[in-house]
Amino acid sequence: MSRLLEISITPIVGAIEPVTIEEAKVYLRVDFDDDDAVIARMIKSSVQRLQKYSGRVFTRSQCHAVYAQEPGGDRILLAYNDNITITGDYADCMIGTTVIKTTDTEVEIDYEAGYTVIPDWITTAVLQDVAWMYENRGDMAQQGKINPEVREYLKPFVKWSML
Repeated sequence: MSRLLEISITPIVGAIEPVTIEEAKVYLRVDFDDDDAVIARMIKSSVQRLQKYSGRVFTRSQCHAVYAQEPGGDRILLAYNDNITITGDYADCMIGTTVIKTTDTEVEIDYEAGYTVIPDWITTAVLQDVAWMYENRGDMAQQGKINPEVREYLKPFVKWSML
């Protein structure tokens, strides 16, 4: 049994984002530029929170992860493993598309993950979450939370094994 200790997810420069500011403004029915910086931060925050909630990487990204494995373990299930390509050590240890075979007790691994074409379900979830944040900004009781309707919408897409 392996356990994810830490992960950093860094979008690759030029990768397609799930939602642009322009798309969000159309969805929000905002026709002025005063809130562009706020909307951009909301998009970024929404993507980070929804990735964590779903256990998926949306935008094509470089992932750096550290795993611990109990002695006697022989494989590690990679977290945030949509469409992965291992770019460093362990590239020759792949079993299928999401597991590496190793008996190492601590594994530090680099890989790319995420979508080159963003699925509609991701775009919809991010737009709905951004709209909820925009409408509830300033409400301290809702700050940092995911839109409850988005949580329900995402349930079929959540990788429960990653949580």
